[in-house]
Amino acid sequence: MAAQLSPQGKSLLEIAEDFKEFSQVRGGHKVTIDWIGEGMSGDYSENVPGDRPVLRITVQEDMGLDGDWQERFSYATLLSPGISQHALLLFMDRVFAALPHRRSIEQLTWTEQGELEETAGKRVVYDYRFTVGGEFFFSVLAYTEAGARAEAQKYLMGIDYEIHVAAPSSNIQGVVLFLDETDTLILEEVTGPSVSGLAHFLGKT
Repeated sequence: MAAQLSPQGKSLLEIAEDFKEFSQVRGGHKVTIDWIGEGMSGDYSENVPGDRPVLRITVQEDMGLDGDWQERFSYATLLSPGISQHALLLFMDRVFAALPHRRSIEQLTWTEQGELEETAGKRVVYDYRFTVGGEFFFSVLAYTEAGARAEAQKYLMGIDYEIHVAAPSSNIQGVVLFLDETDTLILEEVTGPSVSGLAHFLGKT
């Protein structure tokens, strides 16, 4: 059976294998979204008609010890690894808003990806600017301040900072600086409302 192809010409399996685990920590909880090989019913198989890869969400709780996270629950979702970055951020916001209620999280796993994509497309991404000692440090693009702080904490490492909300970044133009999975600084030109990467760090322009 021929592999199903996405509009980008990649197979569903290739898109799934390219998906990078995404985690955020807020208020003593860590939420991770990842693809671990699952499909609509068990392991994903290209040979099963109608099957497609789906993402899994795992919620862990901080037990108060350094680096000690205890898993509370984990569910497969209806979301595919091809989900847009904006929709993924929106889903993450909804999960944190529903915590610590397990039943509410379980209901969220039935969220249709189309609804997320449509809603996310109508939302505005804000430019949250972080300053250290009164000097501009970097910016994070996010839907909510909580989301921006969660991303920024990975890089602030306990540094005292202030946060300011700049104009909505629905039409960003300029150069974006961000770190890839090997912590290599990457420069990318961005124009328009769709920006690549979950954490974006704007250079001084």
